[in-house]
This record gives sequence, structure tokens and C-alpha cells, in this order.
Amino acid sequence: MDKIRFSAFLKDALSVDIFRRSWDCNSDPTFRPLVTAVVSLEDPVHQSPSSHQVLGQRPATERRSEILSSVLQRAVPERIIRALSRTDWPKYEAADWQLFFHILLENPDSSALNHVAEVTPTLLHQYAHVPRELRNTKLLSVLNDLTVPPELWKRLHADLLAIPKQRRISLIGQAAAIHTAGDFWDYVMRVEGRASRPFGIPSSFRCSPLLEALDTPKRMIEEGHRMNNCLGRFVSRAITLNRVFFCSRTAAMVTAELQLKRGRWVPGKIEGPSNTPLDPTLDSLIRIELTRLAETDRRQPPWESVDPSMPTLRQIAKIGRSHFSVDELAECRQAIASIIGRSLSDTNGAFTIFELERGPYVQFLASPDGKELFMEISSHHYVDSVSAYLTASMVDLLDGAGILWPIGEQNFRRWFSATDPKSVTLIAELSLGILHTFFNHQSGDELEIKTHIPVVEP
Repeated sequence: MDKIRFSAFLKDALSVDIFRRSWDCNSDPTFRPLVTAVVSLEDPVHQSPSSHQVLGQRPATERRSEILSSVLQRAVPERIIRALSRTDWPKYEAADWQLFFHILLENPDSSALNHVAEVTPTLLHQYAHVPRELRNTKLLSVLNDLTVPPELWKRLHADLLAIPKQRRISLIGQAAAIHTAGDFWDYVMRVEGRASRPFGIPSSFRCSPLLEALDTPKRMIEEGHRMNNCLGRFVSRAITLNRVFFCSRTAAMVTAELQLKRGRWVPGKIEGPSNTPLDPTLDSLIRIELTRLAETDRRQPPWESVDPSMPTLRQIAKIGRSHFSVDELAECRQAIASIIGRSLSDTNGAFTIFELERGPYVQFLASPDGKELFMEISSHHYVDSVSAYLTASMVDLLDGAGILWPIGEQNFRRWFSATDPKSVTLIAELSLGILHTFFNHQSGDELEIKTHIPVVEP
């Protein structure tokens, strides 16, 4: 509302005893929002100290529905007066009041809004964009504090309509279980099917009679469970197009990979369940097939995979450089550098954690070969407070940075190459940029750094 105009009104109206008693009465939940709405919607040209005093008497002496009806120039039922008690009225401008009354008076399907404990301007201004099927009380309550861009609502609705009927009905029902911003974004990921988006692998890699390319995050995670290995953690390697993972088309239990090295595809690890070695004969057969597949990529070598997330990563790293001191960056870089090459195995690794006093953290685990770092950002699946930070812009930034959304009990995560000092510096800058951009960590704030180096048993 126009605070100066309202303050002038309030000063004049409080001189009227009956108004002052009603204004100060905490047991009347509709009086203050009614007055605020009427003053906001009244033509300021017709307002003066004397008119303020007259207006101040009306809510205390006349039927409130009649007062609003005269202001809105249409009949206002009593249910609208009752709904005033649920408005976050100090934050309302005239446009917010107009929208509030329009929604309640014009929308026959606004019943869910009548059960929301509080109605903020944030909710009002996106209500029309929320698909009708999703307008349940719990989701609308979350939208009181979460702004979702109109284009995302449009895309979400289109995705829902494209899903087969039975699955769509199930997903619409699941929307009633949304209690937090984190729940909402988990829901968006399920509807959009992000875990089923295919990687951009060479088409010829799909044509092996022996090996099946695992071409989506979902397939990799499922195969990781079946094989009892860490394949689900390697999704970001496939997204950045420097690894392609395979399973067997036969009954054999095999996980195999092609790696991009110095611009050429070469066979990588070939393992059985739980990362165990394969029978030598089967291992040789798989390796021959991987070599053949590598040669089917017709692009002229050497060529490099283009990580589509690199511009966003550099943007976040730049934020880290510009917002933190040289000493703070050096401390993070030293911690990261200290774990590289120090992991003994996939299950006995060297790691470092940068943790904020409020709970969120960024952590890195070094790969056993000393060439990569596995980054995790605390997710709402582990730290409840993270949910409040999950704005639409943060979700877009995570996606743009190639950082994977958690499935089940996971953090946000991805792999980074850490083969030279320059990449380690970039990762240190990135870690502070993430803590600042996502969790509002500032230079000089407390940051606990914990590092673990496994000890080689004698």
C-alpha cells in the first residue's frame, strides 16, 4: 500500500474513538485488512482529514460486506469478509487487493484458496498460472513464499497433459503431498522426467549386439543398484560427454565404459557385480567390442567433448573470486589439493567438507586414480533448511551447472576433472561461489573446513 497515504489516513482516523477501539482490538481479525483494502482502493483525490474520519467510522458502524460492495461496485458475500483475516495485509498494494477480490469473486474453483492459512501477494500473482488440477491447499500454501515463473507453469502443465492418463492421475494426486519448496521441485523433476533425458552419446554406440549403452540417468541408477556399484554417482560424467557406460545385452553381469582421452574414445573399466574382476575370456570379449565401438564414431579425431555446463560454472567461480578474500580462497584450495591422489579405494576415500554454521555444506571426495573430484552440495533430502533456499533461479543455476538433482537419499552432485593446478583453483572458487550464491555465505562468515585422509594400514 501507499504507506505515506495510509499513515495520513490512520492519523486522522485514530482520532475517532470507535475506530481507535476497533483498530486496537486484537480479537477482530478482519477489521485491519478491511480498512487497509478500502483505503488502498478508494480514490485518493476524494480523501481529506474529514473524509478520513468519516471513513474511519464506517467499518465500525456499517456492515462490512456493504462497505466493500460500495468500493468494488458489486455485491460482496460474507465469505469474502471472512477471507480478509487470512491475508498478509501489511504487504498488500492496491493491485494486490484488486487481484485478491477478483480471484475470490470470479473463480468458481478457488475453494482451495479458501483453506490456505495465509494468502500473500506472491501467491496471488501466480495463482492464475497454476494448472487447475494442481490447485490444492498444500501446494498453494508453499507458493505463498515461492515464486515460480509463468513459463515453468506452462511447461509443467504441457508435460502433465503429455503423460498417459493413469500416470497423470497419479502425479496430480502426488501434488497434494507437497509441503515445502523442496517437495515442489522434486515434483517438477518427476513430471518433467529429467532422470529419463537421454545423454548426447554417439548414435553408433547404441548399435552393439553385445553391449547396451546406458543413455539416461535413470538407466545408470537402476543398473548401479542391480550391479551393486557406484554407477549412479557417475551420471555427471556421462552428461559432460566424456564417458559412456554400458551393460551387457546377454545374461552376463557387466559394467563397462568408454572414456574420452586426448580426443579419442578408449576402453575404460570393465567390471562385474560389486566392482569385481570379470572372467578373463569375457573381459577380453568386452574389450574388443568397446574398441570396435570407439572406432565407429565418425568424427575426425582428435576431438573434445564440449561440457555445456562450463559457462555457468565459470560464472559461479567468478562470484567466488569477487566476493571472497585471497586468503579464504587459498584455504579452500589447499584443502581440496590435499585430498587429490589420497583416496585408497571407492569406499575408503579422502574428502574435505566446507560447512556453514547454519547447516548447508559443499564437500569433495577424491577419486582413487587422483584425476577427479566428486562434489556434493547438501540437499533438502539431508538438511531440511536447504529447502528454503530452493528458488527458481537456484534450480536453474544447478541445472545449468550440470549439477544433478537428488534422487532418493542423495545430495546435489557432479564430478570434476582435477588433473592440473588450474582446475583445482577453479573448483575452490566454485565452492565459495556456490556457498555465496545458494546459501548467502559472505566473506568473513564462519566456515568450518573438515578434511579426512585415509591411512594406509601397515
